[in-house]
Parts: sequence; structure tokens; C-alpha cells
Amino acid sequence: MSEDHGLTVIEASARLGMSPKTIYRWIRENKVKAWRITEGNHEKWYIDLENVLDNGLALSKANEQDVLVEKDMVLYNLREELATLRVLLREKDAQIHELRALLQQQEQLAEPNRHPWWAFWRRQ
Repeated sequence: MSEDHGLTVIEASARLGMSPKTIYRWIRENKVKAWRITEGNHEKWYIDLENVLDNGLALSKANEQDVLVEKDMVLYNLREELATLRVLLREKDAQIHELRALLQQQEQLAEPNRHPWWAFWRRQ
């Protein structure tokens, strides 16, 4: 957060647990105090979070609980996917180990005195 500018739209949306599109809509509808600052070639919108909270535009307690439950479900699903990927990774590691062992066996079976095909004058 930039202390002298306020919150960017992305920061505000993350704090409030809502889409940046909602924040931009509030800016368009003049529901929040916002200002645009040019930084280099880019323009950024900043808002006053206290203004948002004072106007009652932030999430209600029920919506906050819904957002928390949804985030918990996403976290649970990510953990499940991570566990699955770890199992798959272990299986792939075992396959790689087995393939390396087979490759070593194949190299041992190859003829040790074999000359390249183009070195016909070395053949005995």
C-alpha cells in the first residue's frame, strides 16, 4: 500500500475479497472516493479504503463468511491436488530409476571391442 496515495484497486479488491471489476464499477458510479495517478506510462486508480468501509459498501459479515468458506475449499482442493501430484512424482521417479537400470544393463551387453562402421581398416 502506498501511504500517500491510498490503496490500488487490486489491493482494495484483495482486502475486501471481491473482484477488481466491482471496485472499478464503484469508481464509475462515484460510490467511492478515487483518484487516478500517472506513474511513467501507466495510470493507476487509488481509492480510500476508509471511505469504502464508512459507506457500508464493504462485504457484510455473511458475505465475509462465504468468502472464507470458499477460500478454505480452494485451499483444501489445492492440498488434495498437491498430494496427488506428489504420488505421481514418486511413481515417475521409480520409472526413471527402472529405466536407468535397464539402460545400464543394455550398455553392459554391448560389444566392448566394437569399432565404428566407418573404421573398417581396424577390423580384425
